[in-house]
Amino acid sequence: MGCKSSMRKKVLIVSEYELNSFSGAAFERLRCYAKALPGTDFICLNPFTGFLAKPIAYNDPENLYFIPGEKKSESFLYRNFLKFFDFITPIKLYKYIKTTFGKDETTLLLYSSWLPLFSYVITGLHLRRNYKVVVEKNELETGIIKNISSPDGLAWFFFMALYPYRFFSAWVIDWLTRYSTVIISISSKIHEKYHHHTNSITVPILVDADRFPGKDDKQNKELRFVYLGAISENKDGLFELVEILNDHKLKNDNFIVDIIGSGNKRVTERLEASITQNGLNDRVKIKNPVKSQQVPAVLETYDYALLLRPSNRQTEYGFSTKLGEYLAAGLPVLYTHVGDNERFMENGVHGFLIPFPLLENAPGVFSKALKTSGEQLHRMSRNAVKLVEDKFDYRIYQEQLKQAFN
Repeated sequence: MGCKSSMRKKVLIVSEYELNSFSGAAFERLRCYAKALPGTDFICLNPFTGFLAKPIAYNDPENLYFIPGEKKSESFLYRNFLKFFDFITPIKLYKYIKTTFGKDETTLLLYSSWLPLFSYVITGLHLRRNYKVVVEKNELETGIIKNISSPDGLAWFFFMALYPYRFFSAWVIDWLTRYSTVIISISSKIHEKYHHHTNSITVPILVDADRFPGKDDKQNKELRFVYLGAISENKDGLFELVEILNDHKLKNDNFIVDIIGSGNKRVTERLEASITQNGLNDRVKIKNPVKSQQVPAVLETYDYALLLRPSNRQTEYGFSTKLGEYLAAGLPVLYTHVGDNERFMENGVHGFLIPFPLLENAPGVFSKALKTSGEQLHRMSRNAVKLVEDKFDYRIYQEQLKQAFN
């Protein structure tokens, strides 16, 4: 396979996500896994980008490999309908793993929301052939489906027709997860759901603290708030954020908000329209997403970060990976109590808690943040970095990860 040594332990990352784009939360988490276990080779395998070429090492760390190649363009019919029933594409990868990698030298890390691929790995490679399979569980699939945004045009009809099947597929994935060898649970609620059925190891959000050189104590004259992540309809409270910023309590305050990211075209256009309708074009800007390597430098130019997630099945079982990057960059966070925020975040120490209901309480919390002294803001910034060093740095979880993959 072109890795350092054929005798080294191998972890095959089996996923339909484009991890060779070297960006996004999934890639950064897997990168932390590889850095935590330098004696193990992590190899990304994707049924859509090909897997027969010689793996190429990512330069940091050098034990994380990807297969060169780009995902082939998908037709409208395949993307919106046929893909959900495509058991042909993943069986090629299934056969390749079965004939190329011995079960004694290989662990499979399954990072997937696609039922055909998920079922082949759990039932075929694990239950029938005794490969060790570790499932990366960051959210419940049924929670994701409940929050998914519907597309426009003809795709909407396929979306509505397939919704019951997609929900059933999500439920099957959540159910099949219990038959894996190990689950890496990102939150305590996911751990509680599965630890009675299989071995569950809780590994919360992970950060490579070395990526973040440290924020200076300089404060912007015009306070700057940032949200950095996917633009979605229900997951991160972006539409509620616009309503909050239009509150009369905040009209005369001097601050700006940047939303950095991309998402569903219809949702992004609706968000832009909402910003305009509320007369916030001078205060709120939607900016293009940035690559993972640029995140530390971008975040360090802001004073506060925003994590206004509502309470629903997806957010309560998840744990936002954005939080780790915000804190590592030294940004106090305006946050809600969803996921495991309450376990780690302390109000007034690492940022400010916004109690529910969001629209009622958030304007007052924003006002409090805007009136915070420079000394307290710097103190919260240092506390944020310390929290990452104490709770979220990948080095802390080396033993748990060894236990999961070895």
